[in-house]
Amino acid sequence: MCYACTFSTNTMVSHSATTKQKILSPTLKERQRYVVYEVLSTSPVSMRQFHEYAMTACKDMLGLFDGAGAGLLSVKYHEGTRRGIIRVNNQFVDKLKVCLGLIKEYRAGPTVISCTIKIVFVSGLMNKAKTKMEG
Repeated sequence: MCYACTFSTNTMVSHSATTKQKILSPTLKERQRYVVYEVLSTSPVSMRQFHEYAMTACKDMLGLFDGAGAGLLSVKYHEGTRRGIIRVNNQFVDKLKVCLGLIKEYRAGPTVISCTIKIVFVSGLMNKAKTKMEG
């Protein structure tokens, strides 16, 4: 029951079914960027495990407050090309690039694999990022 209905003496009508949620204007929405990265290493890397490792490493490096503001989201990865896509807030693209650049090794169980991450493309559109990831 809404606040106005509790003090109304005429009728006790619930407004939850009749009220509509307001839509945010485009200027108030957070702008997202899609970062396409490529893993360069001499030994084979399981892309699924590496993608999860990269996401946790970036969240750890960004910390509690920047990690929440960046809104990192794992979008997609491709085993064949060793490329992946991470969605991030537009204000944190540079910080994400630095975090990915600082990853120099990947621990796959008992073995340590040295790797380098190359940023291929940054886009505001998901379709453009997917085409750059696949080819």
